[in-house]
Amino acid sequence: AIVLRSVNAEAPKASFPAGERPALERLNRGAGVRGQGDHIHFETLSLKLSGETRLDGLSSFFHDLAKGRYGKVARAKALVQSEEGPYRFDVVFERVDKIRFDNDIVESRVVVICEALDKTSIEKALL
Repeated sequence: AIVLRSVNAEAPKASFPAGERPALERLNRGAGVRGQGDHIHFETLSLKLSGETRLDGLSSFFHDLAKGRYGKVARAKALVQSEEGPYRFDVVFERVDKIRFDNDIVESRVVVICEALDKTSIEKALL
């Protein structure tokens, strides 16, 4: 009620009989809910790509990333010079964006930030 009233001073104040509180369901920590003491360990992989990159192959790779094939991706980005021109790829929360870039890319690069990163499989897929 204190937080609610600080946002909306006209809100009615919640009150309970002395010694009684509403029953609150305890969260099941095994169901993917992280407590304050839990830590997430992210790993970062940055790769330079040589030569022109096939756009369809990189698009397929980024969709596999988004589906969790190489680990639990927090973020992945790429600027690449493909056979179809320069492109930017971005993965956030399982969503893949592929956008044509305005300027040519001199050095194509992919960066992946991931929990439980499968570095070997990513390198095999890209290099």
